[in-house]
Amino acid sequence: MTDNPLDFSPLREARIRAKARLLWQEDGCPEGGDAAYLEAARALVGIADSAGAGQIRPSDEQDGVEDAFLQENLGEFPGRLTDQGDDRLVPFPTRHQAHMAGRDEGSIMGALDGRTIAILATDGVEEVELTEPVKALRDAGARTVLVSLHSGQIQAMKSDVTPTRRYDVDLPVAQAAAAEFDGLVLPGGTTSPDHLRMDDDAVRFVREFVQAGKPIAAICHGPWTLIDAGGVNGHVMTSWRSLRADLTNAGAHWVDQSVVTDGTLVTARDPGDLKLFCPAIVTLFSGAAAHPA
Repeated sequence: MTDNPLDFSPLREARIRAKARLLWQEDGCPEGGDAAYLEAARALVGIADSAGAGQIRPSDEQDGVEDAFLQENLGEFPGRLTDQGDDRLVPFPTRHQAHMAGRDEGSIMGALDGRTIAILATDGVEEVELTEPVKALRDAGARTVLVSLHSGQIQAMKSDVTPTRRYDVDLPVAQAAAAEFDGLVLPGGTTSPDHLRMDDDAVRFVREFVQAGKPIAAICHGPWTLIDAGGVNGHVMTSWRSLRADLTNAGAHWVDQSVVTDGTLVTARDPGDLKLFCPAIVTLFSGAAAHPA
């Protein structure tokens, strides 16, 4: 299948791709990925374009007609649509995501048994973006390891300005290797990712996950380090809004959506998305093979 066989405009192709992926997620992420959904979505829009009086006009892209057409013909999508001011209509969380966020703890218990997940953070990490993912991962049976630039403890923050608790570092990043882990979480806060992306060992550590195709989850400013590690090109992803230009310039397709799952990468915007982000990362890591003990 070619990359844009019907030669849609770049914005239209991006919207069709995003819609197809979300409908795939809505249907419970069937095996085989979202490629079949994308192919079907392109075909359906192509048919509609050539249907004479029923044709989807370019102006309909902004009116949501095309999304409604795919909604009706490709799957169920109950979320709202909102104009983000950049000629794209970006969907809110899907029913599947909401279902994942609302599941009781018993339904995920043991999903990550035997897996070890690295949490890469340093001083200035946004506390809730560290503690909530760690809790979700441990509740699902994972072992978490706090990896940082130095040994000892790191200082967490609230909203970048208020110091909160200090957390014990389990492993200095200079001694860490991705081969010892099943996945990686990159919490946000402004200063923690900024320090990480300037450290050669931290960037090397993240790059090892990227090159090995291991699952990575990043929230808020967390994707900054992924840029330096070569891990965003070609991905659909989200982040704190101020990273939009950085991610776009590095080859990502940025969307203003609470949680985005694209292959082995899950991203979220900010602490307000943690209720969707945490179950999404459990799902991501549970779908990957555990590394040999």
